Amino acid sequence: MRACSEMPYHIGVLLKLHLSEAGKRLVAVNDGAQRSVYNHLVACNNEIYHLKKTADFVPADRDRIAYLKSVSCNAAAIKNALPYLYGKDVDCQTVENGIRNYRTAWKNMKERHTGVPALHKKSAEQTWQTNCHYNAQSTGFSDGTVRFVDRHHIMLPKLGKVRCDGSPKIMDMLLSHNEDTRIGTVTIRRDAVGEYWVSLQISSETPFKQTLPKTGKQCGIDLNLLDLANDSDGNAIENKRFRKVSEHRIEKQQRSLSRKAEAAKRNGKNWQMPKTIRNSAGN
Repeated sequence: MRACSEMPYHIGVLLKLHLSEAGKRLVAVNDGAQRSVYNHLVACNNEIYHLKKTADFVPADRDRIAYLKSVSCNAAAIKNALPYLYGKDVDCQTVENGIRNYRTAWKNMKERHTGVPALHKKSAEQTWQTNCHYNAQSTGFSDGTVRFVDRHHIMLPKLGKVRCDGSPKIMDMLLSHNEDTRIGTVTIRRDAVGEYWVSLQISSETPFKQTLPKTGKQCGIDLNLLDLANDSDGNAIENKRFRKVSEHRIEKQQRSLSRKAEAAKRNGKNWQMPKTIRNSAGN
């Protein structure tokens, strides 16, 4: 199976995750690990930049530069410098993706002038990037480390089987579109309000959606007040006028409630409009 970048068709899918407390802890752990790798590279590079100004005259600075380069040259060196990255809860792709993100930041700085990479601060939002892996005999994305179990469950590294929600139309399309398809980068994210999401980059050798044939015809659509829309072929779409129908119904309910309130007042009773009806009347 070819890599995602070599396939001609690509699609991005966003799903909502329902994680247990243990799953939420794993997301926090890997977010912190990936951020620490990125910040480690930023700190080493910043110190090397300042030491180079005096390295020609101070031998100790040259030794320090050599040490900083040795602890930031590859994934194994970074793990040795940060031993907690060997923890069982840390995904094996966390260090690699942290290094990739750091290099991408420098690339964006040179090409898009986004500024020198700076330290990432801890926040309420969390991000954990991982990747789906396949063996040489795999033919579809159901054989990878990230795969769909059914319409409402997905397998993820470290997290295992997780319940997910997404567009039924897209989920049915993906479950039926299995051959010559693979999942690439997987990003698990916690947003600012505490909800968890997973975004998948999916590539395939065949189109995900059926291409409609070209007819060579054109059609103009006009929105107006009498009908909802009219097209250039003479067809008209009826305007249902839902608001007008709803206003008439609300007026009838309000008159009925008013009579009930007046009757309760005459009888000396404390009557209050039901909450659900008050909300509908206010809308």
